[in-house]
Amino acid sequence: MNQAVKISVTDTMGVCSTREDHDAIAQLIGEQIFEETSPGPHAILIVCRIDRFTSLDEEIIELIRSMFGSNAVRYCIFIFTHEDQLEPGDTIQKCVKKSNRVHSLMHQYQNRYLSINNKNVTEEKIKELIEMINKMVTENNDEYYTNAEYQRIELLRQFEKKQRVFEEEAKQSEMERLRQEKKNLEQELANERLRQKNTQHEDVLKQQSHLEEELYAGAKNALSSLLDIVVHAAKKCVDDHFKEKKPARTSAPVLSASRSQLIPSPAVKDHLKISSSVPTASDSTSEQIQITSVRTATSSVAKNSIPQYSDHKTQYTPQSP
Repeated sequence: MNQAVKISVTDTMGVCSTREDHDAIAQLIGEQIFEETSPGPHAILIVCRIDRFTSLDEEIIELIRSMFGSNAVRYCIFIFTHEDQLEPGDTIQKCVKKSNRVHSLMHQYQNRYLSINNKNVTEEKIKELIEMINKMVTENNDEYYTNAEYQRIELLRQFEKKQRVFEEEAKQSEMERLRQEKKNLEQELANERLRQKNTQHEDVLKQQSHLEEELYAGAKNALSSLLDIVVHAAKKCVDDHFKEKKPARTSAPVLSASRSQLIPSPAVKDHLKISSSVPTASDSTSEQIQITSVRTATSSVAKNSIPQYSDHKTQYTPQSP
């Protein structure tokens, strides 16, 4: 069972048959090959016409070999086109042998060449070319061609690749940082809105509490004033009520009488001890008599016959006659 083989082909620009800009074109070809086949090709196919192989073709081949290095001969295969232009009976092998220059050149490249009919490219020719390439790759231990230029380009490419990866990672890291920063800012904004909302709620609660305290203080003061009014009114009513019920308060009796009127009868003498202070002749205006009443259990004096006195000393001030 044949295994499918993937072949990558790089087609370079053609080299004109004149010497005009020959070196510049060869340099462009070399740059194209180095850039497009890095890290290196497994085969280098040199295409030229078999019907007119000139010294200019030899110079181009030498220039390519000098550009790639002497080790490139191990990886080169010549493809001669325009096989259909050969004379009847001629073959590619005969043409190579006819020209000493071509024969010598093919010998340097280990006779790896074949011809193609431009008017009829058959499957056999393609198969022959693939087999020749595979054989050469096997002889080269499956190694691709490389040199200092290829290595420089490959190192440069690896550096550029790493740089792209680094830039991509840095970009991803920066994007992640920006996303995280955006997320943090959104969270801070949400927290700030919540804080402001809580602050507004606390302010409303404080205002309500302050209003309630003011209302409570006002109600308390109003109630206290109302209670004072009620208590004062009740006290006034009670005072007015007791003033109406209470009898008139009498003061201690003050007796004013002349000396003749204050002489007790014999019945009174038995019940009274009289201590009198008789004023002198100069005291013509008044005289004072101190009377001390003594009650006895056997007193039979009628209450109406003597004045009623309390059990305390009472001073009498008799009026002058």
